[in-house]
Amino acid sequence: MHNTHALSRFSKTSTKADTPFAGQPVQSLDRGLVLLDAFREQPSLSLVQLASVLPIHRTSTFRLVRTLQQRGYLVQDGEGHYRLGPSLIELGVLALDRQQVMPAVRDLVRRIVAATSETVQILVRDGAHVQVVDGTESPHRVKVGAAIGERRPLHATAAGKCFLAYSSASDRNRWLGALERLTPHTIVSRDTLHAELQRVQSQGYAVNDQESEPGARFVAIPVFNGLHQLVAAVAVGAPSDRLSVDAMHQLGQRLAAKAF
Repeated sequence: MHNTHALSRFSKTSTKADTPFAGQPVQSLDRGLVLLDAFREQPSLSLVQLASVLPIHRTSTFRLVRTLQQRGYLVQDGEGHYRLGPSLIELGVLALDRQQVMPAVRDLVRRIVAATSETVQILVRDGAHVQVVDGTESPHRVKVGAAIGERRPLHATAAGKCFLAYSSASDRNRWLGALERLTPHTIVSRDTLHAELQRVQSQGYAVNDQESEPGARFVAIPVFNGLHQLVAAVAVGAPSDRLSVDAMHQLGQRLAAKAF
């Protein structure tokens, strides 16, 4: 169940005192940004929940939501809830490009694919999930990995563990609710996950041993910008019959050392 009360801190729109510019901000734009900010707390929201964050009539909120949806900044799922859309993903990738991160990461992806012939993906955090924003598929007929735009829970993915390992305890608590079991191998104990995240920090890489998808193993490393801020993760995935547990950790060591 979504917590409408948790969204209340987004309901205050900007005032003259909040901005260095003279005069009031553009009200409709400001309200649209407030709606997008609400998704920092929860991955999907109903129209009723979105209406609760703005002090305007629900019809006006619906018009704002429809505009954001038409421009690709929001999408509607099968249950009628709204999620952040592909236009924001594209802007996020562009932001990484502007930080001169993505060219180097894409070069690393090409080298890893050439060396391993496995699927390599670039992922960013989206609330309590990671989302694929770029990557190259394995040339093998049998391959693993989510499609671009797909999202997976932080706790059940190698890329997600990178974001959790290099975040503060308060952020982890805010992002993680009950740890959903996706497969028999998914970590659902907070203590076990905490120990796993400590290993990620000491090793420099994270693993997913059939925790999000039966028969699939993944290894991921964090990607930092010039300010040492974690902005993305690079993950390599392969079927478990092609990537043993030992080989998974050997690959992780090579990834952490950028030995490609």
